[in-house]
Amino acid sequence: MGLRWTIDQVASCPSTNVELVRRARAGEVTPPYALIALEQTAGLGRNGRRWVTPARGAITMSALVRPVIPADKLGLFPLFAALAVCRVLNRAGFPAVAKWPNDVLLPAATPAEGFGNYRKVGGILCQAVPEAGLVVGIGINVSQTAEELPVPTATSLALYGPVPDSAALRVSILEELSNVLEQWENGGENELRAEFEKHCITMGQQVSVQHDDAAPAITGTGCHIADDGGLVISTSDGEKTTIHAGDVWLRAAS
Repeated sequence: MGLRWTIDQVASCPSTNVELVRRARAGEVTPPYALIALEQTAGLGRNGRRWVTPARGAITMSALVRPVIPADKLGLFPLFAALAVCRVLNRAGFPAVAKWPNDVLLPAATPAEGFGNYRKVGGILCQAVPEAGLVVGIGINVSQTAEELPVPTATSLALYGPVPDSAALRVSILEELSNVLEQWENGGENELRAEFEKHCITMGQQVSVQHDDAAPAITGTGCHIADDGGLVISTSDGEKTTIHAGDVWLRAAS
């Protein structure tokens, strides 16, 4: 059985993640709970970045869950959340793929620096709330025009085909997130990780990973996903290293 979500939809919110984390810490809500904003004015991305969207132009929502999994496996959660989004978009006719650890991409006809022949259509941001659960923020660009997108490496569903109904898409994503969690809790971790690797454009690609501003980037080929969610890279000297955080840049197709 899937999760029975309690859903709160608001017209506007600075950041659904910030607000849901606040509510969870205050004990105002319990899992499974989803906060949806039709407009997000100060959305969060990784490493303090902003997720900018026009009113009703994107899906901006956060979900509070409490997965029954070991603490050392939580690094897999953003990957599996991205997989849930890819499943939904694929069924809707969009060739979405993932980029480790939490980006959702669509293919592009021309290369862009750091993204290869892809553009970012969505992202995942997970935050742990002690004693309450995990908050997973999900943002997807839906109806923006090229002029409304904040950076050249971004895209929207509208630029690829008929725009799906955002309300139906949100429901499908929550249902699929529930399915992924159920599969994970019932012993399907290896299958989920293998499925993520198939969806992950980082696998088999030449990549550059900046995991520390004070250190040089690590370059190599993405090999596989470690048991704890880290990205295993094979470097030019034949060594393998596991990355647990950082910006991953793809090399453009020649």
